[in-house]
Order: sequence, then structure tokens, then C-alpha cells
Amino acid sequence: MTQTVAAPLRPSGRKGRLVFLSLFVLLFVLAGFFYWHHFWRDVVATDNAYVQGHVVPVSALTAGTIREVYVAETEYVRAGQALLAFDERDIDIHLQQLESDLGKTVREISSLSRQLTVSEAQVKAKHAEWLRSQLELERSKEYRERRAALVNRGLTTQEDFRNAENQVQSAEAQVEAARSQWEASQHQAVATKALLRDSSIFEHPTVLSQVAKLREAWLVKQRAQVLAPVSGQVAKRSAQPGQRVAQGSSMMAIVPLDQLWVDANFKENQIADLRVDQPVNLTADLYGDGISFRGRLVGLSPGTGTAFSLLPAQQASGNWVKVVQRVPVRIAIEPEDLKRYPLRVGLSMRVRVDVRRKEGLRLTHVSGDSSNVLPSTTSSKAARTPDTASSLMSDDPAIQIRIRNIIEQHAQP
Repeated sequence: MTQTVAAPLRPSGRKGRLVFLSLFVLLFVLAGFFYWHHFWRDVVATDNAYVQGHVVPVSALTAGTIREVYVAETEYVRAGQALLAFDERDIDIHLQQLESDLGKTVREISSLSRQLTVSEAQVKAKHAEWLRSQLELERSKEYRERRAALVNRGLTTQEDFRNAENQVQSAEAQVEAARSQWEASQHQAVATKALLRDSSIFEHPTVLSQVAKLREAWLVKQRAQVLAPVSGQVAKRSAQPGQRVAQGSSMMAIVPLDQLWVDANFKENQIADLRVDQPVNLTADLYGDGISFRGRLVGLSPGTGTAFSLLPAQQASGNWVKVVQRVPVRIAIEPEDLKRYPLRVGLSMRVRVDVRRKEGLRLTHVSGDSSNVLPSTTSSKAARTPDTASSLMSDDPAIQIRIRNIIEQHAQP
């Protein structure tokens, strides 16, 4: 009895399982289609994306020996904060030497001014001497004429006449010598005046040359203390106390973590639907899927990743195999999200771009519009204090006052 009942139940149970499995597969396919249609149809995504940022190098503006380093690796610094200092003893000695040279130059120019006064007085004296010698020549000629008349009348000797003739020749020689001395004094006065050119001691070229050297040395002294150009974290610190560095040597770098962006490497067949300012959802492996960042598309790289690689691919040589290229797309991150969840340069990101909004320029058509450019490090200039900015300038009021005091002190008679 049991055998006759159990036999017909087997095929019906197998059929029921097949129907259930078919319904499950159908529901799974419909759910997948629904999810794709509502969530992934208008989404372009990639996980080939990385955080990028400015790495601002801090280089030595002058050669010297590092006396002290004030910051450590990963330490946060503000714009204008002192990072390290050089030994200033050699700089101070050179600065004192240049101050002495400036004072010496000012005294020489001041002596030229007094020498010009003396030269002008000598010109007048030599001119008076020339006039006196001319008068003496006239008197000698008159005396010779009187002697000649007496000789013709036999009232004096020939020797007396020859003496009068010799006096005239001597007077003529004195006139010529006085004239030469007068002209020489004039040339000397002109040469001395040419060195001055009616300019004040502050505008003389020789003084200005020494002032420029002194300003340069003063600027080197101000650069003996290296200041942070931007606010950020210290990275790649190689400077050590006692280290001798050359001008231009890299000592550390500063990464402003509030100026980060993401370079997403999309495939070339994914870029057609990308537009400027389309919203982007980003997640970082550092925080997991629970934390998302808001972003927007900014621009497209002018070339693919392989085009700017160290060894670009040579597609025209050998057997050619087509490979889908990836093009870096820059994505700006909302500053509030960066402030809430700080990122680091080089972190991996997952990017999802909502391409439902079709208005706006394509990324391939973006021109050099300054409105789409991320904030650069030059915006940090306003963060410098006035004292810091003025100390970095060659026309620092302190050195101006110092130079004026040196000139006025040594220009006094």
C-alpha cells in the first residue's frame, strides 16, 4: 500500500523544486535589472582613483650650516612659522664688512665734493696767476721798448737791451706756463664734477652699488631663518642640525591637507558622459564604505597615463595589441568633508559619478577657465603676517634706516 502511494509523489516534488528555483532566478534577474536601472544605469564608477595634493618643497635660499631644526616629521605647521635656522655668524661678519665698505665709499664721495670746491678755487687762482703773468709780460715789453730807444740814442749799452729782451722771453714763458696750469685746473675740476654729476650722496652710483651689496647681505641674513610657505604637515624632512647645505638644496616638504583632490583614472570609453561639475560620490579604503565624500568633476588630463609615463608605449613598433587606455580625471572634494575626515596623499578611493545631468560642457571641451581651477598654494600669501612679509623683502624698513644712518654718519664734514 505504501509503495503505490509514494511512487506518484516523487515527480510532483521534483517539479515543485524546479518551479521554485525558476521563480527565484526570475526574481533575482528582475531585482538585478531594477537595481541596475535605478542605481547603476546613470553611474560611471571606478576604483582606480587616488588622492593627490600639492607637495610644496622647502629649499635653502642660501648656502650655510643648519644651526637648529624646529619641526619634526608629520608635524603640522602654519604659514610663516619658523622651520629651521642657519648659523648666522659668517653672515654677520660679511654684513659688518659691507657696512664698513659703505662708510668708506661715502667718505670718498664726500671728499670728492670737498675736492671739487678746492678745484674750483684752484681754477680761480690759476686764472689770476695767468692774468698777473700777462701784466708782467706787458711791463717787460714796455721796458724793452724803452731800452731799445736808449740804445738807438746811445744812452745805454747793448747788454742792457739784451737783458730787457731776456725778461720779455721769460715773461712769455711764464704766461704760457700759467695758461697751461689754468687749463689743467679746469680739466681737473670738470673731471671731479663728472664724478659727482650734481647728485646727492644718496644717489651716487658708487654709493648705490655698495647699498645694493648691503641689501643683498641683509636679505641673506633674513633667509637664515627658513619660514613655512604654506600651512600643512611636514614630510620628507632631511635637514639635520650641523648639516652643511648648498643653495637650492631640498630640506623638507609641506603638504597642505586642506587642498587635496582625487585623480580618477577612467577608461576612455567611460568619459563620453562626463560633464563639468557633475556630482561625485567617493569612498576611501581608509574609512570604509560607511563614510562618503562629496565631490565634483573639474577637468580632464591632456593625455593618458601611458603618454606621460617615464617610458611611453611605442605603438608603431612590433606587434600591436589594442589596450583600453585610462585618462586621469580631476575631482574636487568638498572642504567640509576634508575637514571632517582628513585624507592623505596617495590613498585609494572608489568613485561613482552621477551622469544623469547632461547639461554643461564635456570634460573634453573644458577650456582654461579659472573658475574650475583648484585653490593653489599662492592663496596662502594672505596668511603671512606683515612682519614676516616685510622681513623677506630687500627693502625692509629696518635696513633702510640702517643704511641712511651709515650714510649720514660718514657724510658729515
